[in-house]
Amino acid sequence: MGTAVVTGANRGIGLGLVTELLDAGTDVVAVCRSASHADELQGLQARFPDRLALVPGSADTHADIDLLAAQIADGHRDEGIELLIHNAATGTAAGHAPAATEGPLEDLRLDAVTEVMRVNVGVPLLLTAALVPHLARGATVVNVSSDLASFGLFSADRRGGYAYSLSKTALNRATQMLAGDPALTARDIRVVSVHPGSVRTRMGGPTAPATPQEAARAILAALTPTTPTGSFVDASANAAPLPW
Repeated sequence: MGTAVVTGANRGIGLGLVTELLDAGTDVVAVCRSASHADELQGLQARFPDRLALVPGSADTHADIDLLAAQIADGHRDEGIELLIHNAATGTAAGHAPAATEGPLEDLRLDAVTEVMRVNVGVPLLLTAALVPHLARGATVVNVSSDLASFGLFSADRRGGYAYSLSKTALNRATQMLAGDPALTARDIRVVSVHPGSVRTRMGGPTAPATPQEAARAILAALTPTTPTGSFVDASANAAPLPW
């Protein structure tokens, strides 16, 4: 594989993905909000100075996203990006208590919910749009989703926080829409939503069964040549299809 781009690359699953891709011989562009809080990434860059590029930057505005895309594409304009993984996500909003995005209902706050939707849906969608000209023919775009997005698996005792679950449901619909967008289909670009399983991250908690490295390995293993575009698969269950 040529070049892969991973967002949210400074910790958790994102860092695991960067490590796995580098070990597999893939060049990686690692995107994170701040390089000053990415010690492990910087350590990897010292080991792989010619194969790992760090791109720090915010995605708070459309102009930010365009700048980020230009920085990502710099140096990869000829061969193209073969794998784009949207891993960055949040379930809370800075300056707000968790209840402002998770509930109960009376504690939800519009600006907090909107922030989660921006990070989890708006940025992946618009960053994909900005990077389309730089994706290789036959590239794969991966939206790291969650089984909490599934209508088919929803139940009253298994719903997640309001903003996070809603955002991942919207991200899944973005996967479906992008998979049929002429700008991508004309170049055989595949778009897939992947549930990583329950993972030991800040969001998943310390008792989750899978380590970030195991989840990263499972996500990459799920991207087989037979995984169709517009699909939603469970990386923790050998890429088994999940109900929308």
